[in-house]
Amino acid sequence: MKNFTQMSCAVLLIAILVLTGCSGGNASSSTLPASPAPSSSASESVSDAPKGAEFNLRIGLNGSEEHVFVQGVRMIEKKIEEKSNGRIQVEVFPNSVLGAEREMIEQTIMGSIEMAVVAADGATPAWVPDTQIFTVPYLFTSIEEARNAADNFLLDYLEPGFESEGLRNFGFFELGFRHFTNNKRAISKAEDMKGLVIRVQESPAWQTLMERLGS
Repeated sequence: MKNFTQMSCAVLLIAILVLTGCSGGNASSSTLPASPAPSSSASESVSDAPKGAEFNLRIGLNGSEEHVFVQGVRMIEKKIEEKSNGRIQVEVFPNSVLGAEREMIEQTIMGSIEMAVVAADGATPAWVPDTQIFTVPYLFTSIEEARNAADNFLLDYLEPGFESEGLRNFGFFELGFRHFTNNKRAISKAEDMKGLVIRVQESPAWQTLMERLGS
């Protein structure tokens, strides 16, 4: 068995965005909008609002039922249904059954689904480039610092970019810091990265980091 050595390098806090499509006007609390018809790509997975509910809130994710994000959304599901007295029925679609992150963002913009949970440094920058801020290496020195920046500054800073694309960012989920994992040697300093073949996301920031480290 190969011995994998992991370095806790604190490269990146993975932030997950909750997106929701915006309508042309503001609906009052007494007139909740009807659920839009699903797109052809999601028609086999997305159903109409169950009987008794006035509004169906559909949320797409790519994690399994056991994933921390799905578990978090399950808690949100209970709160929404409880606070709305059953007027809002939440349907959660994990395991990428509605498509990959890019497809779920597109479906949210079109109104085929109401919400999606996607990575800030994944497909999201195609619509809101500034979300790549979470990809900047060594930007945060602690989880507490990252949480403070995300909730007390970046949430408002990024909002205009989302709104211009017909989206709203409802908040962030936390997945922790990035780590380098390899089967060659322990990594304790930058020089230890030289010569390693590292698979990264299609992100300019990640690719530039690997080049500067000699990987």
